[in-house]
Amino acid sequence: MSVPVATRSRTRLVPLAITLLSIGIGAPHPAISSEKSHSPALQGEWALDPSGDGKAHFGFTVHRGKGHESWGFTLPLRQVEGLDPSVLRGGAAQVSFRLRRDAGILECEGRVARGQGDGHFELVLDPAFAGALQKLGVGAPTAEQQTQMAMCDVGLDLVEELRAQGVRSLDARTLTTLGLHGVNRRYVQGLAELGYRPGDTGVLLTARDHGVDPEFIRGLADAGYRGLTLERLIKLRDLGVDGEFVSGMSSEGYGGVSLDRLIEARNHGVNPEFIREMRAAGYGHLTLGELLRARDHGVGGKVARRARAKAERSVPIDQVIAWKDRGEVD
Repeated sequence: MSVPVATRSRTRLVPLAITLLSIGIGAPHPAISSEKSHSPALQGEWALDPSGDGKAHFGFTVHRGKGHESWGFTLPLRQVEGLDPSVLRGGAAQVSFRLRRDAGILECEGRVARGQGDGHFELVLDPAFAGALQKLGVGAPTAEQQTQMAMCDVGLDLVEELRAQGVRSLDARTLTTLGLHGVNRRYVQGLAELGYRPGDTGVLLTARDHGVDPEFIRGLADAGYRGLTLERLIKLRDLGVDGEFVSGMSSEGYGGVSLDRLIEARNHGVNPEFIREMRAAGYGHLTLGELLRARDHGVGGKVARRARAKAERSVPIDQVIAWKDRGEVD
C-alpha cells in the first residue's frame, strides 16, 4: 500500500488493535531525543469515545485538499499523558493531553462531556527518530513516511522484533507500509509465539490483510488443526473456515473431518445451521457427503419435511433428492 498523496480523496482506517508503544518496554532502543521540533508536521481533529475497561478509542482526521485521512486505535487511558480518566466521568471540561510515539508526539487540546471528547491536534515529529532508524539499518524516512509512522505508532521495537524474527530486508518505505496495514510489534510477536516467523515482509502483509492473526490461528488449533502453514491459514481465512466454523461442525457430529472436506462443506453452504435444519426435519444422521448432495440439489429442511409428508413416512435422502430433481416436491 503506497503512502497516500495529500491531494487524493482517500480514507484509511488503521485497525483498532494498534496500541501505544510505551517508553521503556522491551530491550533498550537507540536513544531518541526528548527535544522536539516546534513545527507541526500534521494538524487535524481528534475524537475520543470510551470503550470500557479503562480504555478509549481515539480517532484522528486530517483534511487534505478535497479528501481526508483517518486513523483510529484503542489504548488504555493510563498511557495518555495529561488525561485524567475521572474527567471522562464528569461534566463538560477542557482537556489537554499527549500521545507519545517514537516518531513524534500528538499534542491534543479540546473538551470532553458525558464521556466523549473532541478537539484539535498537532503532530510534532522527533528529529532524532531518523537517526535511530539508520542505526538499526532501516535508513532515514521522508517527512511523510515519519508522519505515517507516528500516526500508526510504528516504533523502534517493531524494527527490533522484525529483525529478531528473521526479517533482514527492511527500509523506511516497507516499514511505513507495515504500519499502514496494522502490522505492529504485538502482531509479529504473537505470530512468533505460535511458531510463525516469516522472514519476508510480503508474507506478513498478506497474512495481516487477510485477517490471519494469533486469535484465528489459536481458534483452529483448539479445534484440532495445528501446524498449518501461513499460506494454508490465509486460504482457510478467505474461505471462512475458522475456529468457530470448525467447532460448530464438530458439535454437530462432524469433528475430525479433513480441512479439504471442511472447505468443500463451507463452499457448498453446508454449515452447522443447515445441519440443524436437516436434523429438525428428521434427517439427523446423514453423512457429510449426503448433506453436500442434498444442499447441491436444493434440498433443505422445508423440502425434506414436505417429502416426508408426501410419503407419510420416513424417506431416504436420495429419494428426496430425486423427487426434488423431478419437481415432485419443492
